[in-house]
Amino acid sequence: MVFFTRAEELNPNPSVKIMMAHIFLARGNPTTAVQLLEKALETATSPQVRGNALFNLRNFYKDVGDQAKAKVNFAMAIKEDDTNDQAYMLLGNILKDEGQEVEAKALHARALELLESKATEDVRAILALLRVGKYTEMRQLVLDVLKSTDDYFKDAYVGNLANVATTLRQSEDGIRPAIELYQSLIEAHPNSGITFLNLAIALTQIGDLDNATLALERAVSLLPDVFDARIKYGQLLYAQNRIADSIPHFERATQLQPTAAESWAYLADAYLDTHQFEKAIV
Repeated sequence: MVFFTRAEELNPNPSVKIMMAHIFLARGNPTTAVQLLEKALETATSPQVRGNALFNLRNFYKDVGDQAKAKVNFAMAIKEDDTNDQAYMLLGNILKDEGQEVEAKALHARALELLESKATEDVRAILALLRVGKYTEMRQLVLDVLKSTDDYFKDAYVGNLANVATTLRQSEDGIRPAIELYQSLIEAHPNSGITFLNLAIALTQIGDLDNATLALERAVSLLPDVFDARIKYGQLLYAQNRIADSIPHFERATQLQPTAAESWAYLADAYLDTHQFEKAIV
């Protein structure tokens, strides 16, 4: 953090502020992260940098409970940089949550189209195999590509393919291919907590709660201080009537993001269900 602070003093450019914002968010301080991104927007002139700042603001506003601003900033991010496939995908998620299915579907389709247009040849080959259901061949290709990838770049490559899977998951008829891709990434790179988390979300979507629980258990072991892992594991345990087991995860979620109302509501319900009335009304 000291190095980034010094970098900003010497060269207060918006890109440094964006990097610092990610560090503050990882340390459980989304409010400061939002302030840094807002400052970045004040000085950014490049459409790509502005689009990046606006895109990140959507996620950070969500973390501080301002979904309305999140939606506006995603739309602005697309206006600044209309090649940002992740912005299309996540704005589509918001509209889907609001019941705007047709609009969401169009945004998700555009996200997948943009992602494929920018993909490398091997990623296009993986997508082609997924589309025709050749999952065994797809897994082998993923393994072969990762074996030939320098160790320094493997995490980045796995992250890129995980984004591909997440975009697929939101597209029409893409849930099964996404699950297959997540599973192939875990087979090739078993210590990626984010991949386990995304796999669990996908398995929950198709009602496979047993395997989703196993995936979330692994995600939490790898990402003990990540809010999404804790809240989703707690929710899944709660839904399976494992109320007492869910409480530590809701408690940790409230510590990680004290302004997230959802985790407080679940925690209060869990306390009530286990007759811990004094804790529920504090």
